[in-house]
Amino acid sequence: MNDARNSLLNVEWNAEIAGLLADCVAAISRLDARVSASFFKQSWLKRASYRGFAAALRAQHIELEEIDVFNADFGIVSDRDIDRRNLDIVSSLPKWQTELDARPITHWNENLPFSFDPPPNWETAPQLLRALEVNAFWSRHDHSIDCWLRMPQLLHSMNITSSPLPCLAGGDPAFRSMPRNAEGNLRRSLKRLTQAAQDGSHLLDGLERLVSDMTRSLSSELRRNSLKTLCILILDKPVITPVSFARSTGLSTSGSGKLMKRAVALGIISPIKAASSWKMYIARDMATRLNIIKAPVGRPAMSATPARSVDDILEQFDKEWNDVSDILNRYM
Repeated sequence: MNDARNSLLNVEWNAEIAGLLADCVAAISRLDARVSASFFKQSWLKRASYRGFAAALRAQHIELEEIDVFNADFGIVSDRDIDRRNLDIVSSLPKWQTELDARPITHWNENLPFSFDPPPNWETAPQLLRALEVNAFWSRHDHSIDCWLRMPQLLHSMNITSSPLPCLAGGDPAFRSMPRNAEGNLRRSLKRLTQAAQDGSHLLDGLERLVSDMTRSLSSELRRNSLKTLCILILDKPVITPVSFARSTGLSTSGSGKLMKRAVALGIISPIKAASSWKMYIARDMATRLNIIKAPVGRPAMSATPARSVDDILEQFDKEWNDVSDILNRYM
């Protein structure tokens, strides 16, 4: 049975909570609409999963950041001061990423690993608050990380988002505390989801800038076939090495290394300083996000205007000369 006294749905409404709910719904809706319409949805889902998984870990009081999850997934050895025993749990990341792509074929209630009896005011509660109430109840009945990782699928199955958004994973550890402060829990949860959705939008901004720069670079390069392949690969897998690229394309390792240097010069990828004899490169959007390189400051550089052909220049000159001649003839 649910404890109605501690239910998030029984919180007394005021202007602050109403505003937090409106901001949260708006942020999630904007992100959901952008991701659904994006050509780079799969690339974004892969990148956003690192943030969501790290948030779920912190809800379990495992102090790992997004960069730690990212490094562990790609086998990057860093000098960050963390408890490396906690990295073992990151081995479950690929399984979770795969599950995010699975479409729910049952009602959301049937996917819960426990029996849930909705509170009396369930039908009149906003949909997002219902999801948070289920998440809070779930966290008290399952002390593993699963309750936090299932939040994106729960939001999707309750028709709040059109697809699971992995950056919304996580939760409030205070859901498990006694006594419970339902109003405080609700405030923190709404703020957390708002920030997560806004951060997901920033992540998509960076990805779209990367694709725009890739397109601009490819249009100005004469030898673009291998570079185009590299761009496609780092959208799917943001870390790459000359050896892995050579195996994927049949190019020599030496040729792959030279290609990587070209891509670095074009600002598409950035080298990783890792404790490894293998050179590793990371897509620029993730390098900026994880503070591996500094984010550009100020307005983005204007793209160069394409050079005009000589025929166009001469044609315009003839037209302007004829106009000048007409004016001179008029007054002479």
